[in-house]
Amino acid sequence: MFKTMKSYGCEEIAFFYDKATGLKSIIAIHDTTLYQTQRLV
Repeated sequence: MFKTMKSYGCEEIAFFYDKATGLKSIIAIHDTTLYQTQRLV
């Protein structure tokens, strides 16, 4: 998974799990520029 992520230029990956429903998700974020800017404010 991490090789694929690197080949597409993804900057961040997030894993989530909802215990109540059993839902699992993986989100790959290509560009975190806006996210990083908002976090600093």
